[in-house]
Amino acid sequence: DSNLERIIAHVRDAFEDRVSAVAPAHGAEADKRGGGILVYAGSGGGEVALWDLSSECAVSQADYVHSSDVSQLDVRGQLVLSGSRDGSLQVWDTAEEKTRRVSRAVRGRTPITAVCWAQRTGDDSVALVGFQDGGIAIIDTVRDVRLRLISAHAGAVCDLALVRDGAWVVSAGADGTLRRLSTDPERDGDDAVCSVAKAAAGSSRAPGGGGGGGAKRPWLCVAAVPGADDGSVVFGAPTGELGVWRSGGLRGAAPEASSRRRTHDRAVFGVFMSRGCIISYGLDRQVIISEYPRLRI
Repeated sequence: DSNLERIIAHVRDAFEDRVSAVAPAHGAEADKRGGGILVYAGSGGGEVALWDLSSECAVSQADYVHSSDVSQLDVRGQLVLSGSRDGSLQVWDTAEEKTRRVSRAVRGRTPITAVCWAQRTGDDSVALVGFQDGGIAIIDTVRDVRLRLISAHAGAVCDLALVRDGAWVVSAGADGTLRRLSTDPERDGDDAVCSVAKAAAGSSRAPGGGGGGGAKRPWLCVAAVPGADDGSVVFGAPTGELGVWRSGGLRGAAPEASSRRRTHDRAVFGVFMSRGCIISYGLDRQVIISEYPRLRI
């Protein structure tokens, strides 16, 4: 964790012109490969690879390539989930060195803009996929079946975060809202909405987010607060603000907005939690570590 700022800066400086999505590799992967600082990266050309930041080179790569830039990655153990603006979804098994393409479940949808594994299922087969048209699909990646489709936002789904051990997902949308939804394919309801800030579509470009014509993305990002019973998430807004939304937790607690603070000079395009701190990075090229929950710098 003491190296997080250096790691993020290294990714930004070394791979800015090529990388459109980054996800950290788990410690077991680093141990297996003799240490080093490892991250999974998706490129503007559609490749997904495991990078060693110490040597600045790819140590392994998925055998299937998307035809456009990789929108987002999520890692669960040895499985790497990737979605692309070409509308394709794939699962890369890094241990077996095999890639599974998911096609029927996403056929006919708009470009994929966000992905995450649904941890609540107890396995690594079910995923949540966000689309540019604002829809979110719950997909069985092994059977290649769409279990549920939710109309979540009036604009693109920018980011997804699981809360309450995966019972809910909080989605961030280009319509400037956060929305809490049930991840149970058989259950509707459990909805809650928090208005954050209107994200002007096409007004910002991610560093390195280039392939497929260099598609522009609105920025509204979200990350779960680990172990929070009240469904808390931290979010980064196009205004440069960081904030906390308590999306509702035990005993039916009502959803409520919490503290918000202008932290970056420009849009926040990434946020995550680590050991009680919020790490955010934005279009102002700053990596900032803030204290949770007071957002004190």
